[in-house]
Amino acid sequence: MSVPSIGRVCVSRYDLYPSPAQEAVPLEHCGHASFVWNPAVERHS
Repeated sequence: MSVPSIGRVCVSRYDLYPSPAQEAVPLEHCGHASFVWNPAVERHS
């Protein structure tokens, strides 16, 4: 039995050091997402 070749996988790793303003953007996005998600879950239950 032969195993199909998947190919070469390259992984790059970077350290991110965001500014305080850049840190705030994903946190704000998560807040907006939970604001929409939580009522949707309550209505579905």
